[in-house]
Amino acid sequence: MTRNKILVVEDDFITAMEIRRLLESYGYYCYSASSSDDAFEQAVEIKPDLILMDVKIRGKDDGIKTTKRIKK
Repeated sequence: MTRNKILVVEDDFITAMEIRRLLESYGYYCYSASSSDDAFEQAVEIKPDLILMDVKIRGKDDGIKTTKRIKK
């Protein structure tokens, strides 16, 4: 069975860790990013199966612009 990779983009540390803990308990590989640039770099590097993106994140872009940038 292949374990899916999930990128959690959340700038609140406690929230991000709680989401990761829950997803890992279900057997997913989880990665975290807390800014738009970090999210973009990790998405390109790890090629996640799913990205959980907060709309308001740190960095030059919000979550919506970051998602569009990753999608390109």
